[in-house]
Amino acid sequence: MNNLFHRTLFLITLATLFKVDSTAQQIETSSVALSGIEFKITGSAFPDTLSVVTINIENEDITETHVFALYNGLFDTTIVIPESGKYLIFFDSNESINTIVNVIPDFLSIIPPLLAIAFALLFRQVILSLLLGIYSGAIFIYDYNPLIGFFRLIDKYIINALTDVSHIQIIVFTLLFGGVVGIISKGGGTRGIANSLVKFARTRRSGMISTWVSGLIIFFDD
Repeated sequence: MNNLFHRTLFLITLATLFKVDSTAQQIETSSVALSGIEFKITGSAFPDTLSVVTINIENEDITETHVFALYNGLFDTTIVIPESGKYLIFFDSNESINTIVNVIPDFLSIIPPLLAIAFALLFRQVILSLLLGIYSGAIFIYDYNPLIGFFRLIDKYIINALTDVSHIQIIVFTLLFGGVVGIISKGGGTRGIANSLVKFARTRRSGMISTWVSGLIIFFDD
């Protein structure tokens, strides 16, 4: 009886030692991708006994299978999905470990910056133009829903940006720098610089050179 107990305990211990914890395995990739453009996908926590892993990518119309080589229990590669839509990416051996990628048409990526530039040129409102560009991008990302895009603009893009330390540092620096420029301008410093450059700008060529040199001096932070 004791031998049977010890043998059972030994087998349980071996099973515990060599058990593969599938819940630790995971797929990591961007939640949004562009059709026809490479995006990164990684997987980790695979047992060392595996040399390759099979990944399935599917939606209602397309099913693709990719086999990736494993190095030290992980893979790190890029894939391309040619058509737009929402795709489920999962392990062939365990469908419960998966992620969803929203693939949007590649030409949509140029619309947000074009909108921002056009709006800035027309209305001379840089901040509102940037917000419009971000908002249009959020609409594309979140299923072309303007309401959800607006909410994500606020809670994900604006609030997250304002809570990032490096972003706050840039904003504060820009405000302080703009304030100093405003003080110099109000105090007549800008006019004084212009008057000093007038005596060097006798011709069109010398005027352009003076403007170029003053630009290098003034915009030192760039």
